[in-house]
Amino acid sequence: MKKGLKAAIIAAVCVVGAGSGAYCLFTPDTVNVVIAEKTDISPVLSGIGKIEGSRRVTVYSDVDGFVSERFIVAGDRVKTGDVLIGYRDDTQQKLIAAAETDVKYSKKTLDDINALRTEYQNAVNTANAQIADCEKRYSEIESQIRTLTSDNYSTEYSQAAQRNTNDTDITALELQIQNKQTELSKAELEFKEIELLGTDDTETLQTKLSSLTERIRGYQSDISALNEQIAKLQSDSLAISSEGMKPDTYSQYLSLQNDLEAVMRKWTDAKTQKETAQSMLSAYNTLGAYEQQLAQDELSLSYAENELEKSKAGTSAPVDGIITECLVDAGAYVDKGTPVAEMQSDDSYKVRMMISKYDIPSVKLGQDADINVGNKQYSGKVSKIDQMAETDISGKAKASIEILIDSDEAFIIGLDADVTIHLESAEDVLAVPTSCLYTDDEGSYVYIYGNGTVEKAYVDVGKKDSKFAQVEGIGEGAHIVSEPSADNYVDQKVKEKIIKK
Repeated sequence: MKKGLKAAIIAAVCVVGAGSGAYCLFTPDTVNVVIAEKTDISPVLSGIGKIEGSRRVTVYSDVDGFVSERFIVAGDRVKTGDVLIGYRDDTQQKLIAAAETDVKYSKKTLDDINALRTEYQNAVNTANAQIADCEKRYSEIESQIRTLTSDNYSTEYSQAAQRNTNDTDITALELQIQNKQTELSKAELEFKEIELLGTDDTETLQTKLSSLTERIRGYQSDISALNEQIAKLQSDSLAISSEGMKPDTYSQYLSLQNDLEAVMRKWTDAKTQKETAQSMLSAYNTLGAYEQQLAQDELSLSYAENELEKSKAGTSAPVDGIITECLVDAGAYVDKGTPVAEMQSDDSYKVRMMISKYDIPSVKLGQDADINVGNKQYSGKVSKIDQMAETDISGKAKASIEILIDSDEAFIIGLDADVTIHLESAEDVLAVPTSCLYTDDEGSYVYIYGNGTVEKAYVDVGKKDSKFAQVEGIGEGAHIVSEPSADNYVDQKVKEKIIKK
């Protein structure tokens, strides 16, 4: 080829190439767009939860005592009434022995008090009979003496004065008896209160009771002595002599005086015996405290016997379910009411899952859910939304919800379950594909094609499903850019290519 022809060919090729490059440089890019239209949205919320029993149950010890045997381990499935924990019964045996001793002691105390009350009542009755007899005999002798003296004595002023003096002394002595009787009653009441309600130790209590007993005896002795003085003054009043008494009359008078003194001594002794018996009878007259103590001791014995039966029976499962945790081992001592095991009932099952703060407003009670365990799918409903957030393994606060599984099958608790919750749907709403929706610090937005350019437009987002998102802020029929790199076309001249959603 000649040199000139070769140069011409090269020049021609260069001209063609330059023209092609210029065409490519000034031809607008084409972007894919979709038309914003109204449609129905059926949003769902998917997540992973764990299977649990319908409710958690804490099992408590039925008795105080040592655990003899534990019949369960975590993961066991048990039925209502299955024995979970066994106990030694030595604690209950000791309680029964102590309660039986208390009952015997209370019964003996009550029997002894009843016997003393009978004894003191008999003493009062005997003394009353003696006093009545003495009063009758005294009246008879007094009448005889007055008849005898009225026939042989002249009434003189000195005799009347002496009798008045004796009467005054008798009145003073009777007042002293009343005062002594008041002090005696106070001491007897104090004795009774200390004996029935005393809270001191046995030695101190016995010391107080002994001191009061001595005081009571002192008052009784004083009263007896005062009664003897009264009897002597009464006898002296009757024995005031007069001149002119004949020997045989005087002998008869002295005999009556001796009989009168004997009757007064007997009357004084009987009255002292009555007062002593009445005071002791009063101290033991109220049996309520002793009867109450016996009833309490018998109740304690019944309780101890009941506790023994519980100990022999052991602690049983209150419901059907699965043991999740054992809290005691054989040999441990537990108080009644101590937790011994944790379990979950298996009358039904649920899935517990964590929901973020962004998704929880969409979750409502009663919403349907699909639950996948392994290769099987079950239906369920949202049954609970906890009102207190929990922290997940990443340290974020999330809301916990429960989905009740609609199935009679027995599940293994703790397994993972894939959950899809069907949220509230929206019908005939303006929507865009979720792939066309973006978010920054100012909110959610889309890219709109119009007049040959692309613009950024912020929107309010409503319900979403796997394909579409409800939006407000744009008009129906808007051309939405469906390009991963749509941001690169903002404010540039482009062509659109409408594609189907």
